[in-house]
Amino acid sequence: MALAVAICAALAAAVGIAVLRRIGWRVDFAGCFGAGRLLFASTLLTMLASGGGHLYTPDEWTIYAAAVGLVHHGVPAAFADEPYPLHLLVGPVRPRGHEAEGDPRWAYSKYGVVLTLLAASVSTVARLTGPGPELPAHAFPYGNNALPLVVLLIGPLVTALMAMALFDTARRLGHGRPAAVAAAGFAFGSLAWPFSKTLMSMPLAAAFLVGVLWAVVRLRSEGQLLAANRHWLASAGALAGLAIATRQESALFCALLLALGAAGREWRDRLSRAFWLGTGLAVTMLPLAVGMNLLRTGSPLDSGYGTEVTLASLAEKPWYGLFGILMSPGCGLVSHTPLLALGPIGLIWLWEDAPGVSLAAG
Repeated sequence: MALAVAICAALAAAVGIAVLRRIGWRVDFAGCFGAGRLLFASTLLTMLASGGGHLYTPDEWTIYAAAVGLVHHGVPAAFADEPYPLHLLVGPVRPRGHEAEGDPRWAYSKYGVVLTLLAASVSTVARLTGPGPELPAHAFPYGNNALPLVVLLIGPLVTALMAMALFDTARRLGHGRPAAVAAAGFAFGSLAWPFSKTLMSMPLAAAFLVGVLWAVVRLRSEGQLLAANRHWLASAGALAGLAIATRQESALFCALLLALGAAGREWRDRLSRAFWLGTGLAVTMLPLAVGMNLLRTGSPLDSGYGTEVTLASLAEKPWYGLFGILMSPGCGLVSHTPLLALGPIGLIWLWEDAPGVSLAAG
């Protein structure tokens, strides 16, 4: 019902604007508010209107339970029956000193800590605004133990920010109208649409990767490395560190994007770029990825997710991870998002304008 109301309101607004323009009234909404901001607001409102505010899978329960543990106990870990029993969670990692199977106290989540931190922040706000509406019990046999605002806000907000970043990136590469089509196609014609209704970590990691590309493109569009542009390099590195801390396999894509950011005409320029990228990367990756891995497993490279998803295994067989993420029948992006089949066609035109960006995007 809320989505129907939003669609009807948007259609009514479009008809009203068309009529006013027909009689000679001219207002440039994109110029007044900014095309990117309008895209962000419309995407966010549409996804909020279509959201459900509940969790679907044990993966989401695990992330949410770790956020609750951080709020209640100051530890980013899931505690028994707060709000889910530990045996219902996915792959809990036993804390050091409590590795015995069946330990009833608490366990770390195998997922990245960044989404846990974000969910904990929203959860704190949600507790002040009220628990939200009750959902039908027959649809949720284990109860809707999550505060609806946490699920309702994070996914749409992340997706809307990604759409805006993609739009601005395409515009800076010299593509105006196609930028809006690409951003809308991403938001509503890809896996971003269903994932915006969940508390999964993949959208947030993808948002940070898009942020890295946006920062690099913005830097390159503003010319050579200047003192005022170093913050874009540091920002790109910091966003890459956040992506890796969210999903460790994001390191496979961060390497390509950071290499694009480090490219320069002279070796001094390349060293300076690499320094600022590395500084930003260290600021976020060391505490949130390496430090969290040490807490969970005692190893700086192992998050507890499994032997195939560690920083060491990714470095050993990067092609294996790239194939799994992109082409595997079970989890590959191409398999589940046919829209990506148009990507190579667009890269042909992008290569003519920005070969480096085209190579990194491809």
